[in-house]
Amino acid sequence: LLLMTFALVAGTLLALTLVPALASFALKKKFTTQESWLVRRLYAAYRPLLGRALAARHGSALGGFATATAAWTASHALELDVLEQSDERYAFNVTRCGYAEMYRRLGIPELGAVLSCHRDAALISGYNADVTLTRPNTLLQGGSCCDFRYARARKPDTSAT
Repeated sequence: LLLMTFALVAGTLLALTLVPALASFALKKKFTTQESWLVRRLYAAYRPLLGRALAARHGSALGGFATATAAWTASHALELDVLEQSDERYAFNVTRCGYAEMYRRLGIPELGAVLSCHRDAALISGYNADVTLTRPNTLLQGGSCCDFRYARARKPDTSAT
């Protein structure tokens, strides 16, 4: 509970301080991914904490992660099609993203990719270090969907003689 509270407070502080400052900067000047190093460093520290907090609450299997991500569709912020869901794999496509739509309306899709898309790998690494994320396409990069593919790494069989 303490870890989850810390992660939520840290996320709120980022949202209330750093994000408006970067958005203001991005609106005045074309934002580039080279200027986003600070955001990436902050997310590298913050998102794994949130991942660990989610794992503490829902368990570290991908089935628990799927349960935890149900909140992402609240208020129709995201619309997704689940393709596969088990403790070993979780695959879904985000077909509509309210966050991507907002960043496009503001004219800062590059900042949106940094603030929203780039943090997903750090989140899952904190949730379960044995799970990998593959997502070659995002809506903010012009894809028809964000194709999330989470897979639990197979451990080598050491029982063979």
